Amino acid sequence: IGVTNTFEDRIERARELFGDNLFSRKEYMEEFKTISSATASRDLKEGLESGVLEKVGERNQTRYRFI
Repeated sequence: IGVTNTFEDRIERARELFGDNLFSRKEYMEEFKTISSATASRDLKEGLESGVLEKVGERNQTRYRFI
């Protein structure tokens, strides 16, 4: 699997795992078992802000996709 200590490492690995598919924060966390819910939320927020991810849906229906 390799090291996934930084946002960049995790987001790169997530792109490999999810490709063009939609995924939830929960699914993201299942792939990176050592991160907290807060870290997963920060990662996804940073991905949105940097233009790497797009958000689909709201609240508990929110899914993310790589652009």
